[in-house]
Amino acid sequence: MSLRELDEPARDLLRLASVLAAAVVEVLLTKMPQVADIRTHEALKDWMAHARQVSEEAQGAMTADLLGWVGRHDYQQGAYELAHNAGIVRQRMPEANPG
Repeated sequence: MSLRELDEPARDLLRLASVLAAAVVEVLLTKMPQVADIRTHEALKDWMAHARQVSEEAQGAMTADLLGWVGRHDYQQGAYELAHNAGIVRQRMPEANPG
């Protein structure tokens, strides 16, 4: 089913879901720079769980940034395979590699 085949309320719900998803990513991105300090990792545990979930489901340049922070966190925690996988996914996102 295409977007055009949906009725107006359904299209409105899809637009709202998109706006909410973008807002969630924006909020998470305000917390993610704290990942640079490994001493904050325990305090960011719940934030990282949300960031990981959102970065697995969404697309876009902001999500690519979020995935980069998730990968950095994983690397600093010694989860090198997870960090490597996050890097690969991020590189494959067209929004993360303009041009």
